[in-house]
Amino acid sequence: MFLHTPIPDTEKTTLPVETNDLSNRSSHEDFSSSKIAAVLSSLRLDQWVKNALVFASIVFSGQLTNLDSLRITYAAVMVFCVSSSGVYLLNDIVDREADRLHPIKRRRPVASGRVSSTAAAMLCVILIVTGIAGGFVIGFAFGCIICIYISQNMAYSLLLKQVAILDIMMVASGYVLRAVAGAFAIIVKVSPWLV
Repeated sequence: MFLHTPIPDTEKTTLPVETNDLSNRSSHEDFSSSKIAAVLSSLRLDQWVKNALVFASIVFSGQLTNLDSLRITYAAVMVFCVSSSGVYLLNDIVDREADRLHPIKRRRPVASGRVSSTAAAMLCVILIVTGIAGGFVIGFAFGCIICIYISQNMAYSLLLKQVAILDIMMVASGYVLRAVAGAFAIIVKVSPWLV
């Protein structure tokens, strides 16, 4: 008495379309997560440990228990982290062609094409502008140190890395600037021992 009604063809074809939508969504999510991973890799977060030198001044000045000085120093470290990531991006953009010929550096996000040069350049500008602005929010002297740090690294990336001795001096001075910047951030005298 009850007859089985066949499902119309239009209803039968909807299931594969939904499955395709799910697989497309999954592949889109994979693509997005791989892009985010590539961008984070280009920021060289593992190199941020160098910026811990900013803490040297608060230790040498005996203000490690001063909460205001600690807060300012943490902010100064973060400004250096943002600025240094901007500098690393600039270096990767400038060196992308040479990096592609290098057995290890060719895996870098910009050299490998996982992060486009345009996207890297936009992020570089955002990070450098944010770093400079953050530096001057902390203090005028600290902001000037950030400008010097960024300027010397731009000069290094664009020209000075090709000049013997100067290239090593540029890299070494980055560490001194970090230590001195910490003193400027919390407005204490720069100790000769620290330098």
